[in-house]
Amino acid sequence: MENTYFDESFLERPSNLDELKKELINLNQRLEKEKDSLRIIDLNLNIGRCSRVLNLCEQSEPNLLCAYDQAKQYKYADLFFSASKELGILYFIQKRYIKADEYLLKCVKISNKTQQYKDQLAKVFLYMALSKKDQKQISYAKDYTQKAVELSIEMGKLDLLEVCKKFLQTI
Repeated sequence: MENTYFDESFLERPSNLDELKKELINLNQRLEKEKDSLRIIDLNLNIGRCSRVLNLCEQSEPNLLCAYDQAKQYKYADLFFSASKELGILYFIQKRYIKADEYLLKCVKISNKTQQYKDQLAKVFLYMALSKKDQKQISYAKDYTQKAVELSIEMGKLDLLEVCKKFLQTI
């Protein structure tokens, strides 16, 4: 589900709406039949992510919370990081900034312990910047955006770099 772009509001949108809707149906059908705990977590995470990108936020939250809770319970660090990131983004979209910041900061704390999440951290910093801007905390928004820019350059994420540069112009 990497075929997304950032719209003028700096939110992720699907490049192919119909394809993502079909993927969401497929994921839900697979979830109904799945028995393996790791696959169930991954399916819930992907359903939540797809629902978020499709702006189906009320449908997204239960799946993401399920993925988060189970990843935490079974100590699946990768899935826990991803579920935290997705919940942070979702809560930002819903303008639930305290929760958004809480989950996004969990990602930063996790990534401080290991480098394996560094490639996803630029997006986390971008959403932290968006959240702080909406909360009128402009200096934090600029700081987080600068971190997102630096990581985007370091990790070669040129599309995200362009989004960060556009966002900086709005602060």
